[in-house]
Amino acid sequence: MDNNKLDFDRVMAELRAKNGGRQPAPARERQQRKRREDARIISVDLFRAYLPSHHYIFIPTRELWPASSVNAACGPQEHPNGEIDKDGNPKFIPASLWLAMCRPVDQMIWAPGVPLIVPDQLMADGGWVAASHARTIQWIREKRHPANQ
Repeated sequence: MDNNKLDFDRVMAELRAKNGGRQPAPARERQQRKRREDARIISVDLFRAYLPSHHYIFIPTRELWPASSVNAACGPQEHPNGEIDKDGNPKFIPASLWLAMCRPVDQMIWAPGVPLIVPDQLMADGGWVAASHARTIQWIREKRHPANQ
Protein backbone atom coordinates (compact mmCIF):
# COMPACT_ATOMS: atom_id res chain seq x y z
CA MET A 1 0.00 0.00 0.00
CA ASP A 2 2.89 2.38 0.76
CA ASN A 3 4.20 1.85 -2.79
CA ASN A 4 0.84 3.02 -4.18
CA LYS A 5 1.01 6.12 -1.97
CA LEU A 6 4.56 6.86 -3.12
CA ASP A 7 3.59 6.40 -6.75
CA PHE A 8 0.60 8.70 -6.32
CA ASP A 9 2.71 11.38 -4.62
CA ARG A 10 5.34 11.12 -7.37
CA VAL A 11 2.71 11.41 -10.11
CA MET A 12 1.10 14.40 -8.41
CA ALA A 13 4.49 16.11 -8.08
CA GLU A 14 5.18 15.54 -11.78
CA LEU A 15 1.77 16.90 -12.74
CA ARG A 16 2.30 19.99 -10.59
CA ALA A 17 5.69 20.53 -12.24
CA LYS A 18 4.09 20.32 -15.70
CA ASN A 19 1.30 22.69 -14.64
CA GLY A 20 3.69 25.36 -13.39
CA GLY A 21 3.21 24.41 -9.75
CA ARG A 22 -0.59 24.40 -9.96
CA GLN A 23 -2.52 21.34 -8.94
CA PRO A 24 -3.92 19.10 -11.69
CA ALA A 25 -7.37 20.14 -12.92
CA PRO A 26 -9.40 17.41 -11.17
CA ALA A 27 -7.84 18.19 -7.79
CA ARG A 28 -8.36 21.94 -8.34
CA GLU A 29 -11.99 21.33 -9.25
CA ARG A 30 -12.54 19.22 -6.13
CA GLN A 31 -11.02 21.93 -3.93
CA GLN A 32 -13.12 24.63 -5.61
CA ARG A 33 -16.28 22.55 -5.17
CA LYS A 34 -15.38 21.95 -1.49
CA ARG A 35 -14.91 25.70 -0.94
CA ARG A 36 -18.29 26.39 -2.58
CA GLU A 37 -19.94 23.70 -0.42
CA ASP A 38 -18.32 25.09 2.74
CA ALA A 39 -19.58 28.58 1.84
CA ARG A 40 -23.19 27.36 1.73
CA ILE A 41 -24.89 27.80 5.05
CA ILE A 42 -28.35 26.65 3.95
CA SER A 43 -28.99 22.93 3.82
CA VAL A 44 -31.72 21.17 1.86
CA ASP A 45 -32.81 19.85 5.28
CA LEU A 46 -34.30 23.30 5.93
CA PHE A 47 -36.66 23.06 2.93
CA ARG A 48 -39.72 21.17 1.74
CA ALA A 49 -40.97 21.11 -1.85
CA TYR A 50 -44.56 22.36 -2.14
CA LEU A 51 -45.67 20.37 -5.19
CA PRO A 52 -48.90 22.19 -6.18
CA SER A 53 -47.08 25.46 -6.95
CA HIS A 54 -43.48 24.25 -7.54
CA HIS A 55 -42.21 26.44 -4.72
CA TYR A 56 -39.98 25.52 -1.81
CA ILE A 57 -40.85 26.18 1.82
CA PHE A 58 -38.02 27.49 3.97
CA ILE A 59 -39.05 25.78 7.21
CA PRO A 60 -37.64 28.28 9.76
CA THR A 61 -39.74 31.17 8.37
CA ARG A 62 -42.32 29.31 6.20
CA GLU A 63 -41.39 31.61 3.29
CA LEU A 64 -41.83 30.29 -0.25
CA TRP A 65 -38.69 30.31 -2.38
CA PRO A 66 -38.40 29.83 -6.15
CA ALA A 67 -36.38 26.90 -7.47
CA SER A 68 -33.56 29.14 -8.71
CA SER A 69 -32.96 30.54 -5.21
CA VAL A 70 -32.99 27.09 -3.60
CA ASN A 71 -30.56 25.80 -6.22
CA ALA A 72 -28.22 28.74 -5.65
CA ALA A 73 -28.38 28.48 -1.85
CA CYS A 74 -28.06 24.70 -1.53
CA GLY A 75 -26.10 23.66 -4.61
CA PRO A 76 -26.32 20.34 -6.44
CA GLN A 77 -27.26 17.21 -4.51
CA GLU A 78 -26.34 13.59 -5.12
CA HIS A 79 -29.06 11.73 -7.01
CA PRO A 80 -31.25 10.01 -4.39
CA ASN A 81 -31.35 6.74 -6.34
CA GLY A 82 -27.57 6.49 -6.24
CA GLU A 83 -27.21 6.91 -10.00
CA ILE A 84 -23.66 7.16 -11.32
CA ASP A 85 -22.16 8.45 -14.54
CA LYS A 86 -20.15 6.43 -17.04
CA ASP A 87 -16.96 7.01 -15.01
CA GLY A 88 -18.54 5.65 -11.82
CA ASN A 89 -18.94 9.06 -10.17
CA PRO A 90 -22.20 9.96 -8.43
CA LYS A 91 -24.66 11.97 -10.52
CA PHE A 92 -25.77 15.31 -9.14
CA ILE A 93 -29.14 17.01 -9.64
CA PRO A 94 -30.42 20.51 -8.76
CA ALA A 95 -31.45 20.93 -5.13
CA SER A 96 -35.01 21.80 -6.17
CA LEU A 97 -35.39 18.50 -8.02
CA TRP A 98 -33.88 16.60 -5.08
CA LEU A 99 -36.42 18.26 -2.75
CA ALA A 100 -39.32 17.39 -5.06
CA MET A 101 -38.18 13.76 -5.05
CA CYS A 102 -37.18 13.40 -1.38
CA ARG A 103 -39.01 16.02 0.69
CA PRO A 104 -42.32 16.86 -1.01
CA VAL A 105 -45.52 18.12 0.61
CA ASP A 106 -48.92 18.10 -1.06
CA GLN A 107 -50.88 20.55 1.06
CA MET A 108 -50.33 23.50 3.41
CA ILE A 109 -52.74 24.01 6.31
CA TRP A 110 -53.22 26.31 9.26
CA ALA A 111 -54.17 24.07 12.16
CA PRO A 112 -52.72 24.93 15.57
CA GLY A 113 -51.61 21.93 17.57
CA VAL A 114 -50.76 19.56 14.71
CA PRO A 115 -47.13 18.59 13.99
CA LEU A 116 -45.06 20.21 11.26
CA ILE A 117 -45.62 17.30 8.84
CA VAL A 118 -48.78 15.20 8.88
CA PRO A 119 -48.19 12.01 6.86
CA ASP A 120 -50.85 10.10 4.93
CA GLN A 121 -53.60 12.67 5.50
CA LEU A 122 -55.02 15.73 3.74
CA MET A 123 -57.45 18.35 5.00
CA ALA A 124 -60.73 18.58 3.08
CA ASP A 125 -64.05 20.18 3.99
CA GLY A 126 -62.85 20.92 7.51
CA GLY A 127 -61.69 17.41 8.35
CA TRP A 128 -58.90 14.92 7.76
CA VAL A 129 -59.05 12.56 4.81
CA ALA A 130 -56.81 9.49 4.57
CA ALA A 131 -54.46 9.81 1.60
CA SER A 132 -51.73 7.22 1.28
CA HIS A 133 -48.28 8.76 0.69
CA ALA A 134 -49.60 12.32 0.97
CA ARG A 135 -47.91 14.82 3.25
CA THR A 136 -49.49 17.93 4.75
CA ILE A 137 -47.38 20.73 6.22
CA GLN A 138 -48.39 22.96 9.10
CA TRP A 139 -48.16 26.52 7.81
CA ILE A 140 -48.32 28.28 11.18
CA ARG A 141 -45.25 28.54 13.36
CA GLU A 142 -45.54 28.00 17.07
CA LYS A 143 -45.27 31.31 18.93
CA ARG A 144 -42.32 31.44 21.24
CA HIS A 145 -42.12 33.72 24.19
CA PRO A 146 -38.76 35.57 24.25
CA ALA A 147 -38.09 34.34 27.80
CA ASN A 148 -38.35 30.69 26.62
CA GLN A 149 -35.71 30.93 23.90
